[in-house]
Formats: sequence, C-alpha cells, structure tokens
Amino acid sequence: MEHDAVDHKEAVRIVQNHDWVGELTFRSELESTGEEFCDPGIGFLGEIGETLHICFTSESRVYFFYHFVEQKKVLGLIPVRRFLTRSNIDFPRSEIPDVIYHYFANNHEWLVNRTEG
Repeated sequence: MEHDAVDHKEAVRIVQNHDWVGELTFRSELESTGEEFCDPGIGFLGEIGETLHICFTSESRVYFFYHFVEQKKVLGLIPVRRFLTRSNIDFPRSEIPDVIYHYFANNHEWLVNRTEG
C-alpha cells in the first residue's frame, strides 16, 4: 500500500493503526506452507534518498534500517557523498514513534545512535 507524502504525526498514525498482528499471522501462514514471505513492514523515503524501513517481527518487537547519505570532505576540500545503512535488528515496537519522529526531524545522530552499525 502506498501513501501520499506525510508528516511524522501522520506516519505514526499509519503505523499505529495498521493491522500488524494480521500481517504477522499471514506471514506465519506463508512460512508454514513453505511459501516465500517477507516480514511485514513500512518504509519512508526522504527528499535526498534517506530511507527508514521498519519491519515487524512480533507484537512487541521490530527491526529497522536507516539508509542515509554521509557527506564529508576529503583533505578538507573535496566534498564526497556515500550512502550508508545502519540497522537495529531487535527494537521495542513501543519506541517506533520516537524513531519516526527523529527520522522526520532529520535527527541523523539520534537515529545512528540507536543502530548497530
């Protein structure tokens, strides 16, 4: 399902109101029959390619990936950009509103500090 552009409050509302338990049940059914499946989740795409992807693994746990652009200067002069991904593979679902807030606030340091590298 796709949505139009949202702010952090709308993003939190979408995540909190979606039937993730139903999605997890469907994933379990696919898994038990040997069919291909992936964990249910949602992603948010920023203006310059930064992405937050949240996947639900149980009623209380999630994992998330944060893809972002790191900008540095080589020798203090030449700007270089590289795309990096940081993740947290066992995160409390109850804290996802904070993750979404900081993603939309472009609080890069906060997000990186909540990941495992």
